Amino acid sequence: MDAQFTNPLDRPSTNLIDLAETLGYTVVYTEAELNEVMNGANVPEKLLGVFAVGNTFDDRTEEELLLNSNTPNPLYVPTAPTVGEMLAAATTIIEQDPDGFFAVVEEEGTDNFANNNNASGTVEAMRRGDAAIGVAMDYVDTQDPNTLVITAADSEAGGLQLFQYVPYTRPEGNFTPDPVLGESEPQVPFIGIQPTTTNETRTFLDGTNGSTASEQLPWRSFPAQDSLDGPMGNFTVGWVGTPDFPGGIVAKTYGMNADLLPSTLDNTEIYRIMYQTLFGATDFI
Repeated sequence: MDAQFTNPLDRPSTNLIDLAETLGYTVVYTEAELNEVMNGANVPEKLLGVFAVGNTFDDRTEEELLLNSNTPNPLYVPTAPTVGEMLAAATTIIEQDPDGFFAVVEEEGTDNFANNNNASGTVEAMRRGDAAIGVAMDYVDTQDPNTLVITAADSEAGGLQLFQYVPYTRPEGNFTPDPVLGESEPQVPFIGIQPTTTNETRTFLDGTNGSTASEQLPWRSFPAQDSLDGPMGNFTVGWVGTPDFPGGIVAKTYGMNADLLPSTLDNTEIYRIMYQTLFGATDFI
């Protein structure tokens, strides 16, 4: 931290960890410490988790993380808990408040990895985010049904597209016309972007180790679990770009007042649903 933040304007004059402890917070730094505290005889009323200097994820590209090498760097800080584990700990503490609670939870990796077009990181972040939603839904089912879970997003970061060639053949120039993606391939597969007789722009597709390939370290596709209809085949990831894109942002609700979410809505309507659930009123401010 000292090496990363040298500007005195970026550094508070007060040690915030010491301040938190004087205010009664128990401070934990790892998943193991979090579990020890939460499984102890006396669960603290105030808890502060400091699990990384910056983010618990490393949102560089697959190539920068050396995922296409024999010495890959981890996508997440190995000692840090997942967002689902953080939420489970948080609800155990804040549910003790007789006035109820309002929890804001974000798996920021789904945004940052996608903005850097890191498909492996994005898929892992989505998996972690999905598990956290499961923790929230389980709370509704087993602890308090008078709780609303609502999910939303600010953008379609990177414009991620899951892709398979099937049932079409691959564009000319790929190492094979076979539309079925192998577990590994000697060249990076690609698709044409608005192909015409003169436009030959290509987008190279992401696999689990990025969009590079060599004889020793081939490109690798993402495996898909079988569906109820049978095998789904391997898939790859394509990107529109790196910014936050507008698009079909999915919002879902579960629990109390879940029926208030219409099939389509402006993002400002999310506030109205939360307000009505929190205060039982429809005279929105």
